[in-house]
Amino acid sequence: MPHESALPNILTLLTFLPLVGAIVVMCLPRPRDLAEIHEGHGDGSNAGEPESHVDPDDGSDDPARTLVNWTSLVFAGINFLLSIGLFTLFRSNYQNASGRNMQFVENVPWMNIGLAHIRYHLG
Repeated sequence: MPHESALPNILTLLTFLPLVGAIVVMCLPRPRDLAEIHEGHGDGSNAGEPESHVDPDDGSDDPARTLVNWTSLVFAGINFLLSIGLFTLFRSNYQNASGRNMQFVENVPWMNIGLAHIRYHLG
């Protein structure tokens, strides 16, 4: 019987939460200080240059920038708190019933392709 972790799926969360955060931030509205860039036409024109430039230090409040910053901070903060939990529960002298010292193990069947049985295994 495997030892149940106090934080189940902690390794999966720590691995993939930054990816989820990046996807969420990517779907948010574009801040004004990030110029739109269009592909050039190869004719030497300035088609690849930003159409307009907004000075980020002009003192204007950009709600899209604030939303991107806070969303990024929330995802990074959650990941940081999870990593503190992982650190505090880590035992340096841990051994399970079979004499192995792998902690926080996640080992589940993932997919079967023909004769290949692929498992998702972290520890």
